[in-house]
Amino acid sequence: MTISNYYVREYLHLYREYRKVINIFDAFLLYGKIEYTLGELRRDFSLDYQIHCALHDRLFNLSCRTCEKFGVLNSQNDF
Repeated sequence: MTISNYYVREYLHLYREYRKVINIFDAFLLYGKIEYTLGELRRDFSLDYQIHCALHDRLFNLSCRTCEKFGVLNSQNDF
């Protein structure tokens, strides 16, 4: 498995977890896990950055693209 495939698989796992969220506290914990995964992805410059952007935009609607604070989870049923 390539590093890119690993991150895609990890993202899909986190997305499945997101769909099971039952309260806002769980949503914030999951948001932290996803942002941590994105941080790992950003540190590996050998990966295709467009894959990262596509996955990130699929799950989040960010109020600030520069600092990425106050991200809001999108409700996606057709991932």
